[in-house]
Amino acid sequence: MRYTSSGTLIGTTRASFFANGISSPSAVAVQPNGDIVVVGTAQASVDAPFAFALARFKPDGQLDDTFGNGGLVTTTPSGPFPAASAVIAQPNGQILVGGFVDGTGVHTSGQTVLVRYNSNGSLDTIFGTGAIVEVQDGIASPTALAQLSNGSYLAVGGGSSIVEFSSTGVLQPAVTPGTLAAAIHSGSGTVLFQPNGDFVVAETVHTGCVNCHTSDAQVSRFSEPGVLDPTFSSTPFTFGGNTETQPQTIALQSNGQIVVGGLTNAHGTPVTGGLARLDSNGDLDITFATGGSLMSGQVVSGLLIQTDGKIVAVGETDGNLVLARYLAN
Repeated sequence: MRYTSSGTLIGTTRASFFANGISSPSAVAVQPNGDIVVVGTAQASVDAPFAFALARFKPDGQLDDTFGNGGLVTTTPSGPFPAASAVIAQPNGQILVGGFVDGTGVHTSGQTVLVRYNSNGSLDTIFGTGAIVEVQDGIASPTALAQLSNGSYLAVGGGSSIVEFSSTGVLQPAVTPGTLAAAIHSGSGTVLFQPNGDFVVAETVHTGCVNCHTSDAQVSRFSEPGVLDPTFSSTPFTFGGNTETQPQTIALQSNGQIVVGGLTNAHGTPVTGGLARLDSNGDLDITFATGGSLMSGQVVSGLLIQTDGKIVAVGETDGNLVLARYLAN
């Protein structure tokens, strides 16, 4: 769906990988030329096998027929129930998708999966085995990906778990810090890389009794190799003082401040949402809203920081898509 800057709906576009099938998007990236890549999973029917699925749209919303088969690509890694969870668009036009497959038996663990595509949607067969990498010693399902200037990749999952893959898909024994060449700095998800290679993680924490309906949000920062940064505040906070706060999305402003969105009142009716903004050192920005946070009428599941500093929160209320825009303060 695309809107004007004033919030008027321009139009919608749809894509299905199988006739009468199931298409479930999970991540999105914008390529340098403005093309929009959506990744997720697809099934021909409820009982059919899952596949990684990619669709590429032109900036006007039309499927790009130069990409894959009429704008659509499906890939089936080995292992049951493949699920794509993250994507980055590389500066050279290639696309890296991360995900997970379940184990093949009770005593077999699942595997982290990376698949690399050329700019036309074809598999990049010099990566991994036929463009696919599957490793049991990875980080489960990646929540964030980044490419380093030397061509290597970083994958984060399970909070602060981070691994590095070489440019050809070989899992490295340790993470070697480097300069970021590609990463996503806004959208949906609770992990993002900062320009210097550090990454921040937003999570739900219980500051009172574990079984009570009380929770706070907490953001922590880690160095590129996954070491907790003690100079970052990491103090728990709430959205608008609500005692049921759960972060769902995180975005980075150009000045280094961090915006967190999520839901509140998860065990009540109606379920609501909220926003908070942190300074670059992790402290709540007390100049934002009331003491650094606010509660909204809708759940916030995605964020976009405009170039003018305004904040677009994407969410839902009663099953309806909601876009709300906030001033920079």
